[in-house]
Amino acid sequence: MKSTPILIITLLITVILLTAACSSPTVPSSSTQPSILPTTNSNPSPATGNNCNQANPITQNTSSQSCALPTPIKDNIDQNSTPASTENTTEPEFGQLQTDYTILEIENSINEIFGESFAYHQNDEFPSLIFGNARKSVIIAQVKENIGDEQEFLAYATASNYDLASAYQNNSLIATLHVPLTSADTKYFKEYQNSKDIVLKIEKEQSIDLNNGRVLEYQLQYLKTDEFNNYKGRYAPSIVVYKVYCGPHAILFLKPDWIETERSSGGTIQDEQNNFMDEISHMRKDMLSKSDKLLKKCPVTYSFFEEMQDINTEKTTKLAYDRRIYWERMANVNLAATINIKNTEYRNISLVKQIEFSMTNNDAYSIRDELYLDIIAQADSGAEKMIISNKLLKSNGISSQESLERSYVPEFDTQYQDTLKLKILVHRTKNIENIKPIIFTYNRDGKIIDQQQVEY
Repeated sequence: MKSTPILIITLLITVILLTAACSSPTVPSSSTQPSILPTTNSNPSPATGNNCNQANPITQNTSSQSCALPTPIKDNIDQNSTPASTENTTEPEFGQLQTDYTILEIENSINEIFGESFAYHQNDEFPSLIFGNARKSVIIAQVKENIGDEQEFLAYATASNYDLASAYQNNSLIATLHVPLTSADTKYFKEYQNSKDIVLKIEKEQSIDLNNGRVLEYQLQYLKTDEFNNYKGRYAPSIVVYKVYCGPHAILFLKPDWIETERSSGGTIQDEQNNFMDEISHMRKDMLSKSDKLLKKCPVTYSFFEEMQDINTEKTTKLAYDRRIYWERMANVNLAATINIKNTEYRNISLVKQIEFSMTNNDAYSIRDELYLDIIAQADSGAEKMIISNKLLKSNGISSQESLERSYVPEFDTQYQDTLKLKILVHRTKNIENIKPIIFTYNRDGKIIDQQQVEY
């Protein structure tokens, strides 16, 4: 029994020694070199890469530790936080996620929907427009300003703000029209009342709902009439265009390819309007279908148009055409006359020896008739005197963009002391109108000091 206390004491000493050994710090062996590299991480940052199985740059020893594949970075993002930026690798659907649409994409979509390979081109007259063909079936308007909402679209595209017609119509023909004159505007008012043509410029525009958005339908007509509102025929071809929003920097103009029916005069202007609406109704369905398909392709959703106001406008402008008024006041024709003089000491008189005349037709229209020249002189404040009378300028008229020059010696002695006025009249044999009549005023040295257009 005496051995029992000895056994207990021995067990206690053993437990104490084991406890002390476990709590003592481990001192590295002097033969073991401490590593200055960080502990290998199985999820390295992109900057450091994967350090597994890499040689220690100091010891050149290679660790045999195996490493798991790096965890994707997106899995390390806190689910409750919003990343500063993420890259969307999913191809967005047209009309939903895109914010713009390249011109090439627009052109390809138009070709696909119209089933035609358009030869897109631009010109110097309308540098912001891209034309699909010579018929102008399609026009892409490039917009520098950002069209961010439906109101900005309307502010840009509606007829009251955007002169689309000039890209389609014969502008030279439309330039022959003028606001009707009053008795205060011409001394030939009675003749003008009987000779002029009245032309109504009728513009209509309406918004149309489609499955994928809204478009604008624009109509333009120039109709000849009289004081009793009778229809007298068309003055210019009619225009129908559909305007399609295609992103913040592009608006598409689609024009149907149709040959307008030539209706003879008769009935009222309203009768002609009704006939015209019946005619375009046959092609409206096709044009709206193409417009809707383009809206689906373009970077816009129907919600873009939800706040857009309904458009339904009509504007009629009364204009007139008169051959005499056009050639006397509006035609783009330039007349010029310089004089060669001889100064005499006797009473300080200047004597006109020769007149150099020139005429340039910059107008879009040629003048086919024989052209004759009259020049009327007024020396100082004296009476007028014809010094060049009915001289033939050209027997077959003058073409557009053509010039001619002539030299004439006055038919009568022409002298003056201070100023000389020459009234230049170019006229036709078969018509009463003069072509841009003008008066030049010269000083004693024969220099032009004034010029003014006149009615004659």
